[in-house]
Amino acid sequence: MTTKPADRLPLDWKAVLWIPPWLVGQVIIGWLGRYGESGNLKVLPEWIRLSSAPGVHFGRTPGTLRPD
Repeated sequence: MTTKPADRLPLDWKAVLWIPPWLVGQVIIGWLGRYGESGNLKVLPEWIRLSSAPGVHFGRTPGTLRPD
């Protein structure tokens, strides 16, 4: 089942702008972290990744919500 184009809400490009920096940050943290057997530098301790995820999520969420 698909939504008709006339019934779809318009895309809020301002709300989409956080995705590329978030994705780049995830790749950098994964590259510097201790994940997998190869292809990473193993520079960051495990707690950096665990502490950064909630901070990024809760720090960005209020900016993307619309007041009703």
